[in-house]
Amino acid sequence: MYQITENVFLDDLSIPDETIIYYSKTKGLLQITLILAFLGYAVYTLILRSSNTIAVAIILVGLYYMYGSFKHILNRTPQIILSNKGVQTVSTSFYGWKDILVEEVRCEIEGRSTIKYFTYAYPGGLEKLKIHDYDISGDSLENLLRIYRGRSEKNRKVS
Repeated sequence: MYQITENVFLDDLSIPDETIIYYSKTKGLLQITLILAFLGYAVYTLILRSSNTIAVAIILVGLYYMYGSFKHILNRTPQIILSNKGVQTVSTSFYGWKDILVEEVRCEIEGRSTIKYFTYAYPGGLEKLKIHDYDISGDSLENLLRIYRGRSEKNRKVS
């Protein structure tokens, strides 16, 4: 015979009441370092061969990506705020857990890459944020979502 049991929520008390997620400075600095190496190679190639269109293209593309990396490093705006009460992102206002449906970290294949997104439905819309440049892994974000959702439901049952 099978016995059906209710899901049991196990809280992690080391998780604070609120977690703020930003762009990762470490990932941004690593990207800039790699871009500088490619730019150095492109400039070296350009100096040796006075008109190398590939080197010029690498320099232009490198400068474009370097700009994006600097922008992320300097951006100190919270991208995601998770708490016992709900969720807020850089592009949506605060929504309580009772208003949020199907929050998850999902992987999507784009070309040859797998991109992780934080998605959730809220009244009137669906949020979808790429999390690869944030200072949190997909697994850690999923864990936080379980903890904060569980705390919210536990508090609702007590009230």
